[in-house]
Amino acid sequence: MMSVVLLFTIGLVCGSFLNVVAVRRINEESFIGGRSKCPNCSQKISWYDNVPLLSFIFLKGHCRHCNGQISLQYPFIELFCAIMTTALYDHQPNLPLFVCLLVLGYLLIIVSLIDWISKNIYIDHLALLLAAMIVFLTLTNKFSMSTLFGAATFGGFFLFLRIIGSYIYKREAVGMGDIQLGVILGMPLVWQDIVLALYITFISASFVGLYLLYQKQEKDRELPLIPFISLGFLVALLYGPKIRAVLSLWYFS
Repeated sequence: MMSVVLLFTIGLVCGSFLNVVAVRRINEESFIGGRSKCPNCSQKISWYDNVPLLSFIFLKGHCRHCNGQISLQYPFIELFCAIMTTALYDHQPNLPLFVCLLVLGYLLIIVSLIDWISKNIYIDHLALLLAAMIVFLTLTNKFSMSTLFGAATFGGFFLFLRIIGSYIYKREAVGMGDIQLGVILGMPLVWQDIVLALYITFISASFVGLYLLYQKQEKDRELPLIPFISLGFLVALLYGPKIRAVLSLWYFS
């Protein structure tokens, strides 16, 4: 129980830091040093107003100084990061593999946040993801022909969507960053997990897109795919075999 609380707390703190990294990268600011500021009034935030998740709850989602609303992005990422950190350790208690998966997960949170806010992905982030993936594949001895198959299939699917979208809608339906990320994330996945990852990607994107349409927030804006690709990958990687086993029992029962 203590380990779960500790991991959850570490995840909350890391989630708060990842928020800072993503926002400052978009604003072309250094994430090293300097106190966080309110995006509305630019007032520096005191440490007691910067406690992950708890400060948002106690302040009721508003800045202490200007009463401006704090984006739900901050507590959501903190909570998601805490849950992901705990789930990753439960999936892989081996320390080197756990750290490697954690780096992969945290990098995916950063690129997802940046894509959601600015619809952009940076080449150095993709390079870091590729490096972390190579380390993961090396530690798990998963380098094989299936690695190339997974990369080609997952990335190739998004390339296919890009070609079809350009032909039918005369515009980019999928960005090159989505394709490049798909190539990297497809490496450790078998074809069944690729199907699962794609299913989760498009189901989750559809639900969020419909919600934003209902809220009239997404009328003229393209929905970024990277957050949903990342979610699909993480679920497939961590729980793909268990989900397949449950579906197999259900199908043959």
